[in-house]
Amino acid sequence: MVRVSAFALVVLCFSAALPADLALIRIGRLGPEDRSVLLDAGIPLVMDMGSCWLAYGPAEAILPRLDEAGYPARVLDRPQKGEFYHLLALRGGPGCGLPVWQEDATRIVKTGSPGRPPCAGGAAVRWAPLNLERLRPVRNMPMRPEGMRNFLPLVQEMVDGLTFARATTMLKEVVGWADSRYSFDTGCQSAADWAAAAFANAGLTVQLQHWSDLFPPNVIATLRGESAPGDVFIVVAHLDDMPDTPPALGANDNASGSALVLALARAMSAYRFAGTVKFILVTGEEQGMLGSTAYATEALARGENILAVLNADMVGWQGDGHPDQENIDVNYNEASEWLGTLMRDAADLYATGGPVNAFLCPSMVYSDHTPFWGRGWSAIMGITDNDGVCSQWGTYPYYHTHSDRIEYCGDLTFFAGTCRTYLATLAQLAVPIGPQDGSENHRRPLGRPQR
Repeated sequence: MVRVSAFALVVLCFSAALPADLALIRIGRLGPEDRSVLLDAGIPLVMDMGSCWLAYGPAEAILPRLDEAGYPARVLDRPQKGEFYHLLALRGGPGCGLPVWQEDATRIVKTGSPGRPPCAGGAAVRWAPLNLERLRPVRNMPMRPEGMRNFLPLVQEMVDGLTFARATTMLKEVVGWADSRYSFDTGCQSAADWAAAAFANAGLTVQLQHWSDLFPPNVIATLRGESAPGDVFIVVAHLDDMPDTPPALGANDNASGSALVLALARAMSAYRFAGTVKFILVTGEEQGMLGSTAYATEALARGENILAVLNADMVGWQGDGHPDQENIDVNYNEASEWLGTLMRDAADLYATGGPVNAFLCPSMVYSDHTPFWGRGWSAIMGITDNDGVCSQWGTYPYYHTHSDRIEYCGDLTFFAGTCRTYLATLAQLAVPIGPQDGSENHRRPLGRPQR
């Protein structure tokens, strides 16, 4: 494949040459079918913000069509050449850029650069680029068959096998791979190498997706399904971290998600499944979900039949005691509600010890599920606390700081329970058939490979 630089990838997403007649337009919501209705009408939607939709295109053509269809709409901004939009969720710190719009905890600003704004480099701000690529129609959404919630003994066997010791050992392994996994640090490449070797050590097929010359590759491990190999189920997490100077151990953000993906690979590789499972560690998340965007773009082009994506980001922190029984906040959009509720039900059905708080939150766009949402696939994002996005409170105090260390994550029983919840959900989706032949060969330690 042709590689592109990170800057070129961002510019392709946002287009620096913006004709003067194009506008960013806010569209009010009317009902659950808005996405399909508006796309069918040729409205160039670019973002579901929960409270509204955003479209980008020629206002003089779009506004009359919306008015005729009964959708309230107004122009938010008419950008000039060289201006780029960003989404910010402030955590008490100052904003940056020229404000364009704000509702609830989400703010849109514009700057003269497509990259992370200076104010979004620290602990006070969550940031995501506002991608002006058109949303795709919803695809491959099941009709919530009751059979998805039937108890499967093999799933329980896997869940019981993912013990506290196995989950926490994996977390310590990932944290110990490098003193920094910042995207442009050599430690990020080292971590990708370790992850690839660990997946291979578990007997999985490993592919490195070299999506940019500037970043380490995405690491993709595949457990091919037997009776329905074309049905693909994904668990994903980002391997890179912050801050941009060492030490940047990133225990919660996002060694926890990476360790979860590796722990699930270890547990599931000993079994055969009907559907295909992919365990993906992406890079470039902190620069705007670049690695996951590259994967989702290629997957769409090759017609990959993705049925569900489980994203794990910052799942290692026990929380601040609110709620007093900490749970994992699971964000879904309208098309992914079935998946969020399935994860909640799986936690109960298999007594994982990792309770789920699942809710509609399309404006939680600050992680690697977002490129999958934009292309119409069902995806959820799990995080200990939402930082006020969609009125779900709780704030990790060491976000993007040198103090993001295991010792500040609290009781890791919470992390182990969350790993089991993800495992129960993913195994339930892929449908286990039985153990691997000679399964002991698939139970080698999935940690630091021996040299």
